[in-house]
Amino acid sequence: MKLYKNCIWLLVLFIVLVSSGISLYGQAIGASGELKWLRINSLHSYFSEQGSEGETGGTEQNNNTFSWPGEYSVYHQWTMRALGMWMGCKDYYSSVLDRTFPYMVVNTGLKVNEYPKRPIFDAVTFELVGRFDHPIVVVDGQSASVNDYYDVLDRVDENLPADRMLVIRCHTAMGVTITKKVLVFTHPEHNNYYIYDYVLKNTGILDNDGTEYQQTINGLTFALLFRYSLAGESMYAGGNNWGASNSAWGRNTINDVIGTDPNAPGFEMRAHLAWYGPHSARAVSDDWGCPNQLDDGVMAAAKYTGGVTLHADRDVGNTEDDPRQPSTTHYVN
Repeated sequence: MKLYKNCIWLLVLFIVLVSSGISLYGQAIGASGELKWLRINSLHSYFSEQGSEGETGGTEQNNNTFSWPGEYSVYHQWTMRALGMWMGCKDYYSSVLDRTFPYMVVNTGLKVNEYPKRPIFDAVTFELVGRFDHPIVVVDGQSASVNDYYDVLDRVDENLPADRMLVIRCHTAMGVTITKKVLVFTHPEHNNYYIYDYVLKNTGILDNDGTEYQQTINGLTFALLFRYSLAGESMYAGGNNWGASNSAWGRNTINDVIGTDPNAPGFEMRAHLAWYGPHSARAVSDDWGCPNQLDDGVMAAAKYTGGVTLHADRDVGNTEDDPRQPSTTHYVN
């Protein structure tokens, strides 16, 4: 694929589905730069201005992101350990180093601060837009709503198609600018998923100072990475509760991929999903759902999570959906 003075579009749905104390952190600065929250429905998560949320990059214990149901505390219900966003191309000329590289990769995550200078830069646009503001709740003259901390709007847009939209725009050392929008709803039948909208545009802008070099980007590949962890409250506050220690970073997560061949009978969607797999170190013979064998049997992992590709442009200037995208969905041990 060639990308030159144009853009391509990718729309992805991330969803938490079900099988059956509040902490106050508002707009914050973590290792992943400035963070903003989406917490207006039952799925709670923070988002980084760098376009993805790397491990240990947030303000919460154990990177408590994608917590569902979030009403029962982000500490106890988290499903995600780390995310990553990578982009690569071929035969890239670096005007900074005056050298052509056979391959060029820029990334944020899965870890944070992996390089002395991040190739994906802090956002030039990072705003939370709402179709309406949250209600004001006051008791005895004092704020009585966590929304005053977690739901701080930058502006109101009554024509917004969703109830909230987070907009993140980042320049990269490759000269491709990434615009990411995250849309979320408060409707009771649509309150456990996010819709991600990515637009990649070859602006030639190489940093946040506006340094610019125009060239064709060849063989562009865009990749999203996920490390799910569904141990939840069995591993909260950074230590063992009743779960196995390495389940906190997803060692026993089971990943499944569906819809790899659009020509296959019964093809419906391109998706991946993940759930908690029985852990060999647990003192229960049937560990599905990570039940608390020490007390009341409550299951820390009675849920599963995943993502669905809704649309991917076939090419620059061709907005027809490409059913063969993503081109690969693989796991790394």
